[in-house]
Amino acid sequence: MKKILVIGAGAWGLAIANTLSLNNNNVLLSSIENDIIDEINNRNSANKYLPNIKLSDNLKAISDYKTEIIDCDFIFIAVPSLVFKLVISQIAEISNINPNCEYVICSKGLDPDSLQLLSYCFTQYFSNKKCAILSGPNFAIEVASKLPTITNICCTDKKSAQNIIEILNNSFFCAIYDDQPVTAEICGIIKNILAIGCGIIDQMDLGVNAKAAIITYGSQEIQKLAKYFNCSANIVTAAGFGDIFLTCSSTKSRNNNLGRMLAQGKSYNDISSNSTITYEGAHSALSIYKISQQSNIKLPLCNAIYEIIYNNMTLEEIKSKIISTLIC
Repeated sequence: MKKILVIGAGAWGLAIANTLSLNNNNVLLSSIENDIIDEINNRNSANKYLPNIKLSDNLKAISDYKTEIIDCDFIFIAVPSLVFKLVISQIAEISNINPNCEYVICSKGLDPDSLQLLSYCFTQYFSNKKCAILSGPNFAIEVASKLPTITNICCTDKKSAQNIIEILNNSFFCAIYDDQPVTAEICGIIKNILAIGCGIIDQMDLGVNAKAAIITYGSQEIQKLAKYFNCSANIVTAAGFGDIFLTCSSTKSRNNNLGRMLAQGKSYNDISSNSTITYEGAHSALSIYKISQQSNIKLPLCNAIYEIIYNNMTLEEIKSKIISTLIC
């Protein structure tokens, strides 16, 4: 039995923690929400994030991980990208953490201040350690419902990745090794932006052909960013095309739903201020726009979606922007 800490008790952190718990591991889930902690520990549920799911009896929720983290074998980080660097800096301040502990990043996005990939932020504080990226076509509710799922564990250290795979895999969840973590991160960032565009197309009845065009152009922009970040442009992986297809094609995607709401005439400010949901695609669109401007990388599709999110366009302007971007 391995001791595992999962930091971040949103839907995805819960689903990962529950899967690890079902595999007979000692799993602690760190949350900042006292009501969620109480519900997990007393009723084996967290209906705010995973409605109608019974969680594993092995799963224990905690509010403060500073003592428990010291002897952990694995740490999974599943917090929003906006606070990722803060969480890593707090972990780095804790002395005597098990030197053999393995770290897994389950978050997707860029650090909004430095515009760095999350793995780069990790390396700033843990220069002598490698981390793995967990990424794939993984809706949290389906993982928690024990529906068949694949994902990638992306790491340059194959042995470390295999250790992580061993504690994750079971009859419904299959983690597969991949040696291109940076490519996986880029795909995880861009797919959320593309999903917003696909939600707009769905809401405006612009057709499946247009959604295919979004995915086509989006894949090309991923390849441009792969060159910028000096990594492989191969996206025929679970963390690549698998995740892009999933997020762009389904209304279960929160970013797809954001696109639908924008295409109903709601402003992003109103949507975000009246919701507890983190729309990673909106944050990523802003960061990618800044990178494209600073580095002179032509990313017309991602930048068009950025403009729709942040420029308070009318419905006619949104429709025109999408069509003109796709039909060049």
